[in-house]
Amino acid sequence: MTPAEQQAGRHLWDYEGGSVQRVNVHRAGSHEFWGHPSAAGVWSRPVGALDVSDEERRLRAYRAAMADRFARFTAAQFDGYRTGGKGADKWTTARARALTTCQRWASEWAREIRRPATLREAKVCAFPTLALAGTPGSGKTHLATSALRVLAVEGGCSIAAWPVVDLLGAVKARFDRPELPDPIAACVSADVLLLDDLGAHHRTDWSVQTLYDLISRRYNRNPEGLLILTTNAATADAEAFWRGLLADQSNPQVARIADRIRGALVRMHDDDHGPIPSYR
Repeated sequence: MTPAEQQAGRHLWDYEGGSVQRVNVHRAGSHEFWGHPSAAGVWSRPVGALDVSDEERRLRAYRAAMADRFARFTAAQFDGYRTGGKGADKWTTARARALTTCQRWASEWAREIRRPATLREAKVCAFPTLALAGTPGSGKTHLATSALRVLAVEGGCSIAAWPVVDLLGAVKARFDRPELPDPIAACVSADVLLLDDLGAHHRTDWSVQTLYDLISRRYNRNPEGLLILTTNAATADAEAFWRGLLADQSNPQVARIADRIRGALVRMHDDDHGPIPSYR
Protein backbone atom coordinates (compact mmCIF):
# COMPACT_ATOMS: atom_id res chain seq x y z
CA MET A 1 0.00 0.00 0.00
CA THR A 2 1.03 3.56 -0.52
CA PRO A 3 1.69 5.76 2.55
CA ALA A 4 -1.61 7.55 1.85
CA GLU A 5 -3.50 4.26 1.84
CA GLN A 6 -1.82 3.19 5.05
CA GLN A 7 -2.72 6.47 6.72
CA ALA A 8 -6.31 6.20 5.48
CA GLY A 9 -6.59 2.84 7.19
CA ARG A 10 -5.62 4.15 10.60
CA HIS A 11 -9.02 5.06 12.03
CA LEU A 12 -10.90 4.02 15.13
CA TRP A 13 -13.87 1.85 14.26
CA ASP A 14 -16.48 0.15 16.37
CA TYR A 15 -16.27 -3.61 16.52
CA GLU A 16 -18.66 -5.60 18.67
CA GLY A 17 -19.05 -2.77 21.14
CA GLY A 18 -15.39 -1.80 21.45
CA SER A 19 -12.96 0.46 19.66
CA VAL A 20 -10.34 -1.19 17.46
CA GLN A 21 -7.75 0.23 15.13
CA ARG A 22 -7.88 -0.63 11.45
CA VAL A 23 -4.31 -1.17 10.29
CA ASN A 24 -2.71 -2.94 7.34
CA VAL A 25 -5.90 -2.63 5.33
CA HIS A 26 -6.12 -4.47 2.01
CA ARG A 27 -9.21 -4.46 -0.14
CA ALA A 28 -10.35 -7.20 -2.45
CA GLY A 29 -13.67 -6.76 -4.18
CA SER A 30 -16.40 -6.14 -1.65
CA HIS A 31 -14.26 -7.10 1.36
CA GLU A 32 -11.45 -5.51 3.25
CA PHE A 33 -8.87 -7.48 5.24
CA TRP A 34 -7.23 -5.86 8.22
CA GLY A 35 -5.29 -6.81 11.31
CA HIS A 36 -5.80 -5.89 14.95
CA PRO A 37 -2.64 -4.78 16.80
CA SER A 38 -3.40 -6.94 19.83
CA ALA A 39 -4.76 -10.03 18.09
CA ALA A 40 -3.28 -12.67 15.84
CA GLY A 41 -4.63 -13.22 12.39
CA VAL A 42 -6.64 -11.06 10.09
CA TRP A 43 -10.34 -10.32 10.21
CA SER A 44 -12.48 -9.98 7.12
CA ARG A 45 -15.55 -7.79 6.88
CA PRO A 46 -17.51 -6.33 3.97
CA VAL A 47 -16.23 -2.88 3.08
CA GLY A 48 -18.13 -0.29 5.10
CA ALA A 49 -19.83 -2.92 7.26
CA LEU A 50 -18.32 -1.40 10.38
CA ASP A 51 -19.51 2.09 9.53
CA VAL A 52 -22.22 3.39 11.82
CA SER A 53 -25.18 5.48 10.76
CA ASP A 54 -25.12 9.26 10.89
CA GLU A 55 -27.74 9.13 13.62
CA GLU A 56 -25.60 6.78 15.70
CA ARG A 57 -22.61 9.09 15.31
CA ARG A 58 -24.70 12.03 16.41
CA LEU A 59 -25.93 10.04 19.41
CA ARG A 60 -22.38 9.25 20.48
CA ALA A 61 -21.35 12.87 20.03
CA TYR A 62 -24.34 13.96 22.10
CA ARG A 63 -23.49 11.56 24.92
CA ALA A 64 -19.88 12.72 24.92
CA ALA A 65 -20.93 16.37 25.04
CA MET A 66 -23.30 15.75 27.96
CA ALA A 67 -21.14 13.34 29.96
CA ASP A 68 -19.35 16.01 31.99
CA ARG A 69 -21.95 18.54 33.05
CA PHE A 70 -25.12 16.42 32.72
CA ALA A 71 -23.87 12.92 33.52
CA ARG A 72 -27.15 11.92 35.23
CA PHE A 73 -29.10 12.80 32.11
CA THR A 74 -26.85 11.48 29.35
CA ALA A 75 -29.32 8.70 28.58
CA ALA A 76 -32.49 10.65 29.39
CA GLN A 77 -35.30 10.25 26.86
CA PHE A 78 -38.94 11.19 26.74
CA ASP A 79 -40.11 7.59 27.09
CA GLY A 80 -38.30 7.39 30.43
CA TYR A 81 -40.27 10.26 31.96
CA ARG A 82 -42.82 8.85 34.40
CA THR A 83 -46.05 10.78 34.20
CA GLY A 84 -47.45 9.02 37.24
CA GLY A 85 -44.43 8.91 39.48
CA LYS A 86 -44.54 5.50 41.17
CA GLY A 87 -48.17 5.22 40.23
CA ALA A 88 -51.11 7.34 39.13
CA ASP A 89 -51.44 10.37 41.38
CA LYS A 90 -53.10 13.77 41.26
CA TRP A 91 -50.26 15.27 39.18
CA THR A 92 -50.42 12.67 36.39
CA THR A 93 -52.31 14.99 34.05
CA ALA A 94 -49.91 17.87 34.67
CA ARG A 95 -46.87 15.67 33.99
CA ALA A 96 -48.46 14.26 30.83
CA ARG A 97 -49.24 17.76 29.60
CA ALA A 98 -45.64 18.90 30.14
CA LEU A 99 -44.31 15.76 28.45
CA THR A 100 -46.56 16.17 25.41
CA THR A 101 -45.64 19.84 25.02
CA CYS A 102 -41.90 19.12 25.15
CA GLN A 103 -42.17 16.15 22.79
CA ARG A 104 -44.12 18.14 20.23
CA TRP A 105 -41.76 21.13 20.45
CA ALA A 106 -38.63 19.00 20.01
CA SER A 107 -39.97 16.78 17.23
CA GLU A 108 -41.36 19.69 15.22
CA TRP A 109 -38.17 21.69 15.49
CA ALA A 110 -36.03 18.64 14.66
CA ARG A 111 -37.95 18.53 11.40
CA GLU A 112 -38.06 22.27 10.73
CA ILE A 113 -34.71 23.62 11.96
CA ARG A 114 -32.82 22.81 8.75
CA ARG A 115 -35.48 24.30 6.49
CA PRO A 116 -35.24 27.94 5.37
CA ALA A 117 -37.12 30.21 7.74
CA THR A 118 -39.52 31.17 4.94
CA LEU A 119 -40.64 27.55 4.64
CA ARG A 120 -41.07 26.77 8.31
CA GLU A 121 -44.49 26.15 9.76
CA ALA A 122 -45.72 29.29 11.48
CA LYS A 123 -46.80 27.42 14.63
CA VAL A 124 -43.25 26.11 15.10
CA CYS A 125 -41.44 29.28 14.14
CA ALA A 126 -43.42 31.20 16.75
CA PHE A 127 -41.88 29.20 19.61
CA PRO A 128 -38.08 29.02 19.29
CA THR A 129 -37.81 28.91 23.09
CA LEU A 130 -38.84 26.18 25.54
CA ALA A 131 -38.88 27.26 29.20
CA LEU A 132 -39.67 24.83 32.02
CA ALA A 133 -40.48 26.04 35.52
CA GLY A 134 -41.16 23.89 38.57
CA THR A 135 -39.92 22.63 41.90
CA PRO A 136 -36.60 20.76 42.23
CA GLY A 137 -36.99 17.10 41.27
CA SER A 138 -40.17 17.59 39.22
CA GLY A 139 -38.49 16.41 36.01
CA LYS A 140 -37.59 19.69 34.29
CA THR A 141 -34.03 18.72 33.45
CA HIS A 142 -35.11 15.27 32.28
CA LEU A 143 -37.56 16.83 29.83
CA ALA A 144 -35.12 19.55 28.77
CA THR A 145 -32.29 17.12 28.04
CA SER A 146 -34.69 14.75 26.28
CA ALA A 147 -35.69 17.60 23.97
CA LEU A 148 -32.03 18.47 23.44
CA ARG A 149 -31.29 14.85 22.54
CA VAL A 150 -34.02 14.79 19.87
CA LEU A 151 -32.69 18.00 18.31
CA ALA A 152 -29.08 16.81 18.38
CA VAL A 153 -29.64 13.24 17.18
CA GLU A 154 -32.69 13.47 14.93
CA GLY A 155 -32.32 17.09 13.87
CA GLY A 156 -28.52 17.11 13.56
CA CYS A 157 -28.29 20.34 15.55
CA SER A 158 -25.13 21.59 17.22
CA ILE A 159 -25.66 22.02 20.95
CA ALA A 160 -24.34 23.82 24.00
CA ALA A 161 -25.62 22.77 27.43
CA TRP A 162 -24.76 24.29 30.79
CA PRO A 163 -26.06 24.49 34.33
CA VAL A 164 -26.04 28.25 34.79
CA VAL A 165 -23.81 28.07 37.89
CA ASP A 166 -21.19 26.09 35.94
CA LEU A 167 -21.36 28.45 32.98
CA LEU A 168 -20.73 31.50 35.15
CA GLY A 169 -17.85 29.63 36.81
CA ALA A 170 -16.32 28.87 33.40
CA VAL A 171 -16.58 32.52 32.39
CA LYS A 172 -14.84 33.58 35.62
CA ALA A 173 -12.09 31.00 35.08
CA ARG A 174 -11.05 32.84 31.92
CA PHE A 175 -10.25 35.98 33.92
CA ASP A 176 -6.95 34.41 35.00
CA ARG A 177 -6.62 31.92 32.15
CA PRO A 178 -7.66 33.64 28.91
CA GLU A 179 -6.31 30.73 26.89
CA LEU A 180 -9.30 28.61 27.99
CA PRO A 181 -12.13 28.21 25.47
CA ASP A 182 -14.74 30.93 25.59
CA PRO A 183 -18.00 29.24 26.71
CA ILE A 184 -20.07 32.28 25.79
CA ALA A 185 -18.98 32.17 22.15
CA ALA A 186 -19.97 28.50 21.91
CA CYS A 187 -23.32 29.23 23.55
CA VAL A 188 -24.04 32.03 21.11
CA SER A 189 -23.24 30.03 17.99
CA ALA A 190 -24.86 26.65 18.84
CA ASP A 191 -28.06 25.68 17.06
CA VAL A 192 -29.58 24.82 20.45
CA LEU A 193 -28.60 26.22 23.84
CA LEU A 194 -29.74 24.65 27.12
CA LEU A 195 -29.39 26.75 30.28
CA ASP A 196 -30.35 24.71 33.35
CA ASP A 197 -31.41 26.09 36.74
CA LEU A 198 -31.70 29.77 35.94
CA GLY A 199 -32.07 31.66 39.18
CA ALA A 200 -30.09 29.14 41.24
CA HIS A 201 -26.92 31.20 40.81
CA HIS A 202 -25.78 33.96 43.15
CA ARG A 203 -27.32 37.06 41.63
CA THR A 204 -24.84 39.92 41.36
CA ASP A 205 -24.55 42.81 38.93
CA TRP A 206 -21.87 40.81 37.10
CA SER A 207 -23.88 37.57 36.80
CA VAL A 208 -27.00 39.41 35.66
CA GLN A 209 -25.05 41.35 33.05
CA THR A 210 -23.26 38.19 31.85
CA LEU A 211 -26.53 36.33 31.30
CA TYR A 212 -28.09 39.33 29.62
CA ASP A 213 -25.11 39.70 27.29
CA LEU A 214 -25.30 36.01 26.39
CA ILE A 215 -29.00 35.91 25.61
CA SER A 216 -28.95 39.29 23.89
CA ARG A 217 -26.00 38.31 21.68
CA ARG A 218 -27.69 35.05 20.85
CA TYR A 219 -30.94 36.70 19.84
CA ASN A 220 -29.08 39.26 17.72
CA ARG A 221 -26.37 37.08 16.14
CA ASN A 222 -28.13 33.73 15.99
CA PRO A 223 -31.79 34.61 15.55
CA GLU A 224 -32.67 31.15 14.22
CA GLY A 225 -31.12 29.42 17.23
CA LEU A 226 -33.28 27.54 19.73
CA LEU A 227 -33.21 28.09 23.48
CA ILE A 228 -34.16 25.68 26.28
CA LEU A 229 -34.36 27.03 29.84
CA THR A 230 -35.23 25.52 33.21
CA THR A 231 -35.80 27.28 36.51
CA ASN A 232 -36.95 26.33 40.00
CA ALA A 233 -38.49 29.75 40.57
CA ALA A 234 -42.15 29.67 41.55
CA THR A 235 -42.54 33.20 40.13
CA ALA A 236 -41.36 32.24 36.64
CA ASP A 237 -44.70 33.13 35.12
CA ALA A 238 -44.20 36.75 36.14
CA GLU A 239 -42.54 39.03 33.61
CA ALA A 240 -40.64 40.78 36.41
CA PHE A 241 -38.83 37.51 37.22
CA TRP A 242 -37.29 37.23 33.76
CA ARG A 243 -36.52 40.91 33.55
CA GLY A 244 -34.81 40.73 36.93
CA LEU A 245 -32.67 37.83 35.74
CA LEU A 246 -31.63 39.61 32.59
CA ALA A 247 -30.88 43.18 33.72
CA ASP A 248 -32.46 46.61 33.88
CA GLN A 249 -36.23 46.19 33.76
CA SER A 250 -36.60 49.39 31.75
CA ASN A 251 -34.46 48.09 28.89
CA PRO A 252 -36.76 47.56 25.85
CA GLN A 253 -34.77 44.55 24.62
CA VAL A 254 -34.96 42.92 28.03
CA ALA A 255 -38.74 43.38 27.93
CA ARG A 256 -38.93 41.71 24.49
CA ILE A 257 -36.75 38.78 25.59
CA ALA A 258 -38.69 38.34 28.84
CA ASP A 259 -41.98 38.37 26.97
CA ARG A 260 -40.69 35.81 24.48
CA ILE A 261 -39.59 33.47 27.26
CA ARG A 262 -42.84 33.80 29.18
CA GLY A 263 -44.81 33.03 26.03
CA ALA A 264 -43.03 29.66 25.81
CA LEU A 265 -43.29 28.76 29.50
CA VAL A 266 -44.25 25.23 30.54
CA ARG A 267 -45.20 25.21 34.22
CA MET A 268 -44.70 21.94 36.09
CA HIS A 269 -47.87 22.69 37.98
CA ASP A 270 -51.45 21.54 38.38
CA ASP A 271 -54.08 24.24 38.86
CA ASP A 272 -55.96 22.19 41.47
CA HIS A 273 -53.08 20.50 43.30
CA GLY A 274 -50.19 22.94 42.98
CA PRO A 275 -46.57 22.29 41.91
CA ILE A 276 -45.60 18.81 40.74
CA PRO A 277 -43.65 17.27 43.64
CA SER A 278 -40.17 15.86 43.45
CA TYR A 279 -39.52 12.33 42.17
CA ARG A 280 -36.63 12.06 44.60
